[in-house]
Amino acid sequence: MQGKNGDSGPMLAQVNLNDSDKLNAKLTTWKKKLLDTSKRNQLLNFRDYRSSTLTIQEPSIKDLWERLVIDEQSLQFPLPKGNFFLDDTYSPAISDETSYENPDDIVTNKSIEDLLRTLRNLRAKAKLGKEEQGINFLYLSFGFLNWKEQENSEQSFPSPLILVPVALTLESLLAPFVLSLSEDEIVTNPTLFYKLEHDFGITLPEFDPDQSPLEYFDQVQQKLGEYRFGWSIQREVKLGLLSFLKINMYRDLENRSNSILRHPVIRAIGGDTSAIQDNLSLLAPINNFDHDAQEPPDTIFQVLDADSSQQDAILAAKKGISFILQGPPGTGKSQTITNIIAESMAMSKSVLFVSEKMAALDVVLKRLTESNLSDFCLVLHNRKANKKDVLDQLGAVLSLSGQKCNLANEAQESLDKLKKYREQLNQYDKEIHHVILPLNTTIFQVNGILASLASYKDISFSLNNIEKMSQEELSELLADLATLSSRLGDMSDDYLKNPWKGAKVEQVTNTLRYDIGAFLSPVIAQISEFSEMLESAGKLLDIAFDSRLSTLDQIATFFQLASKSPKAPAQWVQSDDLPELFDLVDKWFALQSQYQNIKRELEEEYHSAAALDAIGIFSANPSSSDYSLEQIKSYCHEALSAQDYYRIWQSLGTARATIIDEAKSKIIQAQELVASLRLEFENDLFDLHAKELYQKFKTDYASSVRFLKRGYRTDLRKLRTCLKNPLEKMTYEKAISVLKKLRDLEELRQWRQERDIALSNCLGTLYQQESTDFALIRKAQDAYDAIIQCQSTLKNLGKIAQDESQNSQYLKGHFAQFYDGFSTDWNLVRSALEWASELKKFLVVVTYTPSFIDRICTDDATIATCAACADQIRQYANQITALSQWFSNLFDKDERDRIQQSPLPELAERLAACKDNLADLEKWVDLNASIKKCTEDGLQDYILKIQSMHVPSKDIVNIFKKRFYYLWLDSILPRYPAVAQFRRQAQEGYIKEFQTLDKLQLAIAKARVRANLINSLPPTDRFTSGADEVSILKREMMKQRKIMPIRKLFNSIPDLIMKLKPCLMMSPLSVSQFLESDCFMFDTVIFDEASQVRTEDAIGAISRGSQVIITGDSKQLPPTNFFTAFLTEPEYDTSDDDEDYEDAYESVLEEAALLSERTLLWHYRSLHEDLIAYSNAKIYKNRLITFPSSFDRVPGYGVEFIFVPGGFYDQGGRRGNPHEAERIADLVFEHFRTYPNRSLGVIAFGDHQQQAIEMAIRKRRLANQRYEDFFNEDKFEAFFVKNLETVQGDERDTIILSVGYAKSSAGKPPTNFGPIMHSGGERRLNVAITRARYNIKLVSSIEPTDITTENFSHAGPKLLRGYMEFAQRGRTVLENEIKDSGSTQTESPFEEAVYNFLAQHGGYQLAIQIGCSGYRIDIGIKHPTLSGRYVLGIECDGATYHSARTTRERDRLRQDVLERMGWKIYRVWSTDWIKDPLKEGNDLIRAIEKAIQSYEDDPSLQESSLSTQDAEKSNYLTVSQIASEASSNSIPYGFISPKKLDQGSISYDGHYSQDKMCAMIEFLVNNQYPLHIDYLCEQIASYLGCEKTIYVLRQDLICDVGILQLQKRIKKKGSFLYPAAYEKIPHYVLNDRPIKYVSKDEIASAMLAIANACIGLTRESLITETIHAFGFPRAGKTVKAAMNAVYEQLLQEHRLKEQDGKVSVIA
Repeated sequence: MQGKNGDSGPMLAQVNLNDSDKLNAKLTTWKKKLLDTSKRNQLLNFRDYRSSTLTIQEPSIKDLWERLVIDEQSLQFPLPKGNFFLDDTYSPAISDETSYENPDDIVTNKSIEDLLRTLRNLRAKAKLGKEEQGINFLYLSFGFLNWKEQENSEQSFPSPLILVPVALTLESLLAPFVLSLSEDEIVTNPTLFYKLEHDFGITLPEFDPDQSPLEYFDQVQQKLGEYRFGWSIQREVKLGLLSFLKINMYRDLENRSNSILRHPVIRAIGGDTSAIQDNLSLLAPINNFDHDAQEPPDTIFQVLDADSSQQDAILAAKKGISFILQGPPGTGKSQTITNIIAESMAMSKSVLFVSEKMAALDVVLKRLTESNLSDFCLVLHNRKANKKDVLDQLGAVLSLSGQKCNLANEAQESLDKLKKYREQLNQYDKEIHHVILPLNTTIFQVNGILASLASYKDISFSLNNIEKMSQEELSELLADLATLSSRLGDMSDDYLKNPWKGAKVEQVTNTLRYDIGAFLSPVIAQISEFSEMLESAGKLLDIAFDSRLSTLDQIATFFQLASKSPKAPAQWVQSDDLPELFDLVDKWFALQSQYQNIKRELEEEYHSAAALDAIGIFSANPSSSDYSLEQIKSYCHEALSAQDYYRIWQSLGTARATIIDEAKSKIIQAQELVASLRLEFENDLFDLHAKELYQKFKTDYASSVRFLKRGYRTDLRKLRTCLKNPLEKMTYEKAISVLKKLRDLEELRQWRQERDIALSNCLGTLYQQESTDFALIRKAQDAYDAIIQCQSTLKNLGKIAQDESQNSQYLKGHFAQFYDGFSTDWNLVRSALEWASELKKFLVVVTYTPSFIDRICTDDATIATCAACADQIRQYANQITALSQWFSNLFDKDERDRIQQSPLPELAERLAACKDNLADLEKWVDLNASIKKCTEDGLQDYILKIQSMHVPSKDIVNIFKKRFYYLWLDSILPRYPAVAQFRRQAQEGYIKEFQTLDKLQLAIAKARVRANLINSLPPTDRFTSGADEVSILKREMMKQRKIMPIRKLFNSIPDLIMKLKPCLMMSPLSVSQFLESDCFMFDTVIFDEASQVRTEDAIGAISRGSQVIITGDSKQLPPTNFFTAFLTEPEYDTSDDDEDYEDAYESVLEEAALLSERTLLWHYRSLHEDLIAYSNAKIYKNRLITFPSSFDRVPGYGVEFIFVPGGFYDQGGRRGNPHEAERIADLVFEHFRTYPNRSLGVIAFGDHQQQAIEMAIRKRRLANQRYEDFFNEDKFEAFFVKNLETVQGDERDTIILSVGYAKSSAGKPPTNFGPIMHSGGERRLNVAITRARYNIKLVSSIEPTDITTENFSHAGPKLLRGYMEFAQRGRTVLENEIKDSGSTQTESPFEEAVYNFLAQHGGYQLAIQIGCSGYRIDIGIKHPTLSGRYVLGIECDGATYHSARTTRERDRLRQDVLERMGWKIYRVWSTDWIKDPLKEGNDLIRAIEKAIQSYEDDPSLQESSLSTQDAEKSNYLTVSQIASEASSNSIPYGFISPKKLDQGSISYDGHYSQDKMCAMIEFLVNNQYPLHIDYLCEQIASYLGCEKTIYVLRQDLICDVGILQLQKRIKKKGSFLYPAAYEKIPHYVLNDRPIKYVSKDEIASAMLAIANACIGLTRESLITETIHAFGFPRAGKTVKAAMNAVYEQLLQEHRLKEQDGKVSVIA
């Protein structure tokens, strides 16, 4: 079997001669290690041992062979009757006289006591060998050859001859041991055969399993008689532990040495660095690989969750890189291997997965089974190498070849959505943690700063070019502000109290110092004098003054005003209602003016009305001066009473005008019509019935023949007789016009007549029907309107007079003597008010009594006193102002204003303080320099706010930072839309969708890989039986007996095996056993648990891979001689203290160190962090990412120390610690009762302690058998008791670890700790303490202090003591290696802000940075009453969030792991927090309260594996059945039936034409190419019924016509024709074609199709199948010759190749 690309193996390295010599030496060493021909080998020198061998005395050899081998019966060993218990240490021996239940099955050479001990030991070690190394160690040896090294030697060595693999089973504790035949092959002793052949030149005969062993013994005896004298056959059967399979490894290396020496990985193992340069060059592009950005979901075929370190390894595997995969405990190594296998299957690659330990294969197989991919995997670890099972598995997959799988459309849609959500989530993470230049910070860092500054005051100020601010520039600003803050703080008490505050002096010069003294002294004196004078004046006037620089002028003005008092009412000065008085003045002044204006208007209106008296409206018309208001009123009343229609007009109101206007319009129209008609007609015209005549003319007389109508002429005559001019002609048209006017006139008169009475009432005598004079009516209306206007004006004037009369007393009360009705001088009143108002303004600088106001408004003496003081006060004010101006100019405007507002006594004190404290001026100058610098930096607005809002100096920098960073965010966020548009609800919605789709992706990947595998299965239909490997397999599947051994089956169908089972799962020994040398090559070889695999054991498997992935952990168990020792020395015990552990064996993991490494970092196994914390700190130097526990030390979780008082280590014959063993047995059964759903394993430091524990447990099992189900060995993760050497690769929920070693019975401290105390002991301890998921119970009969580490040179005992202390005291032991949970140092300012918020608002018990590795939970909330429990974990979107390399890690995987460990996680988003910290904080508190209320005091965790279950149960595969080609009408291998000429294709009517001939030629060529010209002619001739010969037809029609005319559409190659644009060569069933008409191209096409479809064809079978596929009736010489010629051509063209006699297509 080749690799994927058809290569015979991996890319072979160029060999350097020196390196080649070294590698040859290495290869020789490896082979020597595999071949043990020493006398220690039981296969060459079989020795009987008390507890590991036995001789079967009955049945006889012949009967035993027939029953066990031929009939495949199971045989029982004897068992004592009755209830018994056999204990090596404590039970009484069972005598030989004991009666047995089955005495006739097997009789041995052992007493029943020794027999049972031996059987138990054999079964245990045989089981261990299968599990740990994939080897069946248990054999029945039929016959022994006693051989001597020399003929005269007296010593002979017994060597087994026939080896029959057997199994020992035990149904229950009280059942007998049963011996049965195993599935392995029966073989002759290969080691003996090798020894005899190489040392003695003797070749023994092969053994046929169908013959009797006795017959074979005779053959051997006869053969030996030819060579050696004194050698004999010992005819007996013995049961024991044997291993010969490594000789297969030896032969593998021997036979394949050339390819091994050229294999690049093996050369690298040998130290040749140049061998893997190409491999290393592939690594560069994938270092620091961005999986999310560079691997779209539809390119990923991972079927299980993978963190980024696992994805790195998977990617390297996909790229074909050979590398070492370091997998520390619990980091998902099997999970990663499963994903690598799935990815390889998706790429149609073959995989060889190798592990000595069955447990490692089982875990991966279980994961592949859960992924629905195990159908395509074949486990050939020895324990599972069952012939029938293998055939069934192969057959099951082969049956799938009839299926076609299609992936549902929604699968791709889901992957596309996943990509979208992944990009959205990554975008937010990328943006919030992107370092933004030039500020060189991230949005998250800014969020943290802002969150920490939340308590500082919000001050709004402007800053320019925020987004262009660099970190250096910001630092400079902050430094300047810090300097400013410091200088403010340097001032005594408060910088605002500095007397020089506000000074704008830049430098304190000597001149300035002089001037300060010169100017300030006189000012201080003037202020003192002025104050005294004011005090005197105040006493005299009973007032006091608010004396300030700013009020000096006001005080002076006050005296001036007081001296000019108009004696206004005192109430004006004292009242706050002056604005209202001013309003009253304005109001009554306006009313007074209005009254006068209205009165003048009335006079004008009255004169206007009198002028309209043309119709006698007034009885008297007074002169312009002869009237009064009463007279005007009387005149108006008289005028309105003079006419009755005036009264009617008053009642009509506005309707009057409408009535008159309408009457005017109608009457004037009528008048105009009458006038118009009278111009031409006599009055008789008006007597006609116009309407009736008009109707006749419009209807009856409308036609052109109207003159024929009766009456037309008569009616026309009536009109003509009315004409004034009798000669004028009356036409039809003129008649119509006249009649229309008459009709209109009648309608107008009718309208008027209907309204005569109403119009008469309205107009009185003015109404004269059609003679009404509307001009006269207009004059009457104008006069009426004038009278009405006079009345309205009189009314308004009366209202004003009435208002004045009603308010006269009120106005008198306010304005006193100033008020005189409509004669009041309101300007005088206003002047007095203004004086009062002005005085009131200046009273603010005066403290006065009411009596002073009365005096100033009434008393002439007081007024005179004020006049006397006014000038002097003005003089002082001017002098002080002038002198203080110099001082004020030293200050800025704001401070100048403050100086102006200072009371004079305070000002005097400040002036004195300034004069006497020039040091304060220097401080202020420094402060000003800082302010100036800040202003120059663009902080002027902020500096002003600092000064105006009196910002404390200690807050200046932080307030600025808060404002700055908010402005900075606003400036840059438009470029970061994911952050700018961030909303918690949307983000968490995206995460939820992503989580669902990401889990769904795994289910889709499973479906996609399975579909790819099923669709690539080979077809099973064949023409010939036994033509290829499919036929061979089918034949074997039909057998019931004599099934081909697996090894032979694999040799027969290697290519098909790899098609059906692209993943083989084997042990190193089974590789050499089942996969013969060059039959199998794999795209990828994966070695698991490689730290325990010796290099020589791995070379054979490595050499079969183009790519090699070596997985393991260099910190775990190295290779040991454990299995070699218990085969060569069955009484071997790992606890012996004299065993040599010093660098005896090298692992392939260590020797492959030149390969690149990938390390898995996420630790998943431990559900309590303590389970890995010690190893992570001490062994892995805290490189592993572990996850914190949601609770501290509680029973059943983490690491517990259980001390066994009184325990001692028996250093005599028993070699164990029985007290400790008894305690462990109690713990085992206690575990079954307490945690029945948890798996359990017990680990002892040595064999003897292991046996003691097993004995103690067995005793309890016999006493109480209701727990037997827990001891079922077929269960997944069954209960075990193992020692340190055999436990690697195992994991259980709970591990009980027995130290065993203790003080002696005499109390002597222990000096022996077995394997722990030697080199590599720390690696063994590391394995033991990292096997548990939930809990480790460390059981010891000594305290940590009993181990004196100074007595040991290796690290093991020291680490053991440390681990015991760790189990007792917890993580405090590791305080130097890790910083434990509960740290008070947060990761960032944002986390600190959240912590502070909770500390201030919640009163919760908080912990920070929970965990003890690189991953920590930011903040943990402890339960308020339950000690050691966390109710909630809080994670922010900070460094830990960003540290995840993939979206899966960040937004799903970490949370999945934490929730599996009992955590509830709440995410705080910094982006939302800084927007609304109160809301987000309250939401957080609600989440905490909910977590506390819902907390259950039960730390039980999810007891399921970490692997994600399929997110949906939907099946993404649509499976359809492909119709069997053999059973349908279709033809296999793509053969088609050629189309023939018929009437349906080319019609022929008996008339020949060139066009028709061309059409026939083109049709046949297109449908039968490559088409022989003669065969073309034959078909055309037959179709045409032509009598001409074929030759003539060919010449005339084909050559002369067809080729010439069709040369652009048909090409000719030799005698065959092709379409000009053909792409591929079809192949047809023959029909009537002889071989000469079949082109080589067609035969080649068919042969390649058959070779591609049929796996493992030989040359002969390929040719035979091709002949049959074409349909040749027989395979004559001509046909075979043609086929062979094409076959050779394909080989030469490198389109086919032969390997090991099998033919395959070269892609």
